Amino acid sequence: MAVARVDRLDRIGQTAKSKRGKKRATGRRGTVDEYEYLVASIGRLLIRVDDKSAEATTLLRQLILATPDHLALAKSLQSTIIVFRTKLENSIDEAWVGREDILREVVESGGTGLEGGEMEKALAAVKPKVGVWKGLGVLLA
Repeated sequence: MAVARVDRLDRIGQTAKSKRGKKRATGRRGTVDEYEYLVASIGRLLIRVDDKSAEATTLLRQLILATPDHLALAKSLQSTIIVFRTKLENSIDEAWVGREDILREVVESGGTGLEGGEMEKALAAVKPKVGVWKGLGVLLA
């Protein structure tokens, strides 16, 4: 009888931990979880942008071989990608300004989301870097 009760309590504890993890992953509004979620989202966006930029290079090569209209489209696409990557880099810089202070303030004010070892984990996160993407030099002129 006692074993069954312990198993039940253990499952209840696991459920609570699971729910807490899911809430943290969704970034509840107005919490440090939201801030961490947004910072992580920008990092995931950077990965997708790098993938799509690489795909765009192939497309740009094909566009410059076609008609002059396609060349204009290639220049437009390349400039759009460069502008977007610059804005993304600025967004990452802005999101990381004062990050340690924000996290410390949350803990000091009794906020939730950074209990236990989560503070060290959050502080150990590495700032994502936007790599250099020049596109095609032919189109820069």
